[in-house]
Amino acid sequence: VYIIYSPEGACAAYEQATALYGPGAVRVQSGAHCYENFVFDENTRAVLQMSQLLDFGICPDRGYYLSSGDTNWGAFKKLFAHGKVLPSGSCYSVGLGGHICGGGDGILSRLYGITVDWLTGVEVVVKDDPTRPARLIYVSKDSTDCDERDLWWAHTGGGGGNFGVITRYFFKELPDAPKGVVTSNVAFDWSKLTEDKLYAVLKWYYDFAAREDNRCSSAKFQIMHEAVGEFQMYLQTAYFCDEGRDNARVYHGEIEDELQHICGDMIMANGGKQALAGHGSWFCPPKPRPPCDADGARKGGRDFDFYASTQTINSSGPNQRGKYKSAYHKQPFDRQMVHDMFAALTTTAPGLSRDDMKQSLIQVDCFGGRINDVEPEATVIAQRSYKVKLQFQTYWDDEAEDEPHLAWIRSAYESCYARWGGVPDPTRGPPMDTSAPPDESPFEGCYYNYPDVDLNGWKNGKYGALTLYFLDNFQANARNLVDIKRRWDPAGYFWHTQSIPSYKSALPK
Repeated sequence: VYIIYSPEGACAAYEQATALYGPGAVRVQSGAHCYENFVFDENTRAVLQMSQLLDFGICPDRGYYLSSGDTNWGAFKKLFAHGKVLPSGSCYSVGLGGHICGGGDGILSRLYGITVDWLTGVEVVVKDDPTRPARLIYVSKDSTDCDERDLWWAHTGGGGGNFGVITRYFFKELPDAPKGVVTSNVAFDWSKLTEDKLYAVLKWYYDFAAREDNRCSSAKFQIMHEAVGEFQMYLQTAYFCDEGRDNARVYHGEIEDELQHICGDMIMANGGKQALAGHGSWFCPPKPRPPCDADGARKGGRDFDFYASTQTINSSGPNQRGKYKSAYHKQPFDRQMVHDMFAALTTTAPGLSRDDMKQSLIQVDCFGGRINDVEPEATVIAQRSYKVKLQFQTYWDDEAEDEPHLAWIRSAYESCYARWGGVPDPTRGPPMDTSAPPDESPFEGCYYNYPDVDLNGWKNGKYGALTLYFLDNFQANARNLVDIKRRWDPAGYFWHTQSIPSYKSALPK
């Protein structure tokens, strides 16, 4: 294991490790949050551990830079001191090395887009000629060399461990940090949930995500397994001035009233009783609903300054065994999808008890907004029409429970997407929106930063999985990841189970 303290050290370490062990045997690790065993697999012989590479600064010509060993929380503190923010994830300990180059979406992405929409340069160690030493280079959106511009583009969603050892990310401009946020935590009583009520809530939630007049607002909806007894929706609205805060309080009052009208006594009057499991989960103590003002408006939610709110939701949870699956949705949920979700969340996997299911869930994250303003070819993240992203999750502690938990999440996912071949296939119908053409897909595939090796069993090994992750940016478009991989890593030094290959292969129909 090489502990990296400087970009030059990363270059020297990578040269030595590749000389000793050859292609496909050296891995890079930043925050150690990879959802699959891509770093410590049976082929690994050396690891470059980047977590001590933490420097930050502002270059006159290149802008703000953050090091790949830093974390979401470390980056937040550094940028907040300058009044800036990344629209990145809320789990504090996730490393920037993989998070940013995989896309880097988060709770501010409806307002500001995803992190790579702001990425203008990358400092990276490459070994593009096996006969020469590894070298440290800077590539950017404005590089005069076409190959270098392509390498920058490959880092706008192409993921870690594919093209080089990333040492620094550069941003010529960054968005302003909000002054504060108004938040609402709505807790639901599982015992009063029906398929019809779940359909109504998800319809409201999708419509909320699809709106164009509320980009300062976002949400996370954690639909826990029924064994938990409750589930929660978190909503927040960012503001930048006192008037914005007052408007946000009124807006949250309206949101809470709308949900109350839809859900009735399913909403727990005194709030949730516990912090729930799941990726990026958090818990706000309950707060009584305030009465209406003299003008009839009721202010809802809680008011936090932005630093405090980021700390409040800044959770990665305990270290556990886990499995994840994802799907980008660009159409509203239909009743069959809701039926399949409800069935999954009321099923106890054979070999497990109901208590064992208390850390299983389907999380629906709210996106749309500015994300949808960007063209699919502008960054590697080609998914630019989705409104919500689903995260299927399950967690457990005992290795002996691996198989039943994996069986549950696989069954849940495959049943929800059975009409499309068991995955959120972006190339085929039927639509869930009845007004859409009959062959239009409701989906835009899956998120590369939530890797799922099961997808390698869909079509043509990892070529099918990578098509789900990158759509036409994988190998079909003129500018594509396969060609860039062949140019910058021709010997295949960077490899893992779902790494970018250096040659193309068609998918079966």
